[in-house]
Amino acid sequence: MRRTLTDKGVVALRPRTKRYTKPDPGCLGHYIRVMPSGAKSYTVVARNPFGKQVWVTLGNTTNHTIAAAREPNVTIKRIQQGLPAVEPPAPAADSYTTVAQNWLKRYVQTKQLRSSAQIERILGK
Repeated sequence: MRRTLTDKGVVALRPRTKRYTKPDPGCLGHYIRVMPSGAKSYTVVARNPFGKQVWVTLGNTTNHTIAAAREPNVTIKRIQQGLPAVEPPAPAADSYTTVAQNWLKRYVQTKQLRSSAQIERILGK
């Protein structure tokens, strides 16, 4: 009979000389990884469609509760579907391409530089 793991139980995990993982009996595929330094983190393990095992760190145990770590089974489903474990962030408003295009409009096109084609080529590279 397996006992459930609680936040107290996670805090009670002691570091060893080598890194180790403790399975979470409350949720299949969830683990607590304990480092020799004493740092602990929640991790998820799943296999992608090609059979490769993928380990993803969900977060630090000091910032998240074990209930919050068990919630996002979305991560496991995304790995099993062959998608990245975490949704990639949307491009920032100040990305390189945005800044370069704004500069081309404000400076190069307003001054009607003869070298505008060459400047655009260089910025594109």
